[in-house]
Amino acid sequence: MKRLLFKMIIVSTVIIPLLSSCSKKDTLPDHTANGATMLPMTLNLTTTHWESKAGNVFVCLFSNVIPSGAAGQSINVYLVSNGQDTLINQGISFMNGQLWATNTQKDLAINYGGALQSAPYLNIKIVIE
Repeated sequence: MKRLLFKMIIVSTVIIPLLSSCSKKDTLPDHTANGATMLPMTLNLTTTHWESKAGNVFVCLFSNVIPSGAAGQSINVYLVSNGQDTLINQGISFMNGQLWATNTQKDLAINYGGALQSAPYLNIKIVIE
């Protein structure tokens, strides 16, 4: 009985870390060649976690998704819905509120101003040219 218990403990210490190997800090594919960022570049993201801010504003932040070689390049952010791409670099009317994107040199934020009943899963496309 002790031997079986010991085997189960060893097997679970090997299997459990393999099952939970995904983390929030998964990296994006490498878009570089010889150290230079290859442009144009398209990234597809999905909003999954919204944080409530003041004044009924909700933010979904994607940290470190914009490669360092893209500084100074044109960055267009689109909402992909029903087979259509809608530019959200400026605010658009969406779900009885406003949806817009902002970015820093490395981060992208999807912002929603309005009342959310539940966090929407939105497909977002970033085009860096």
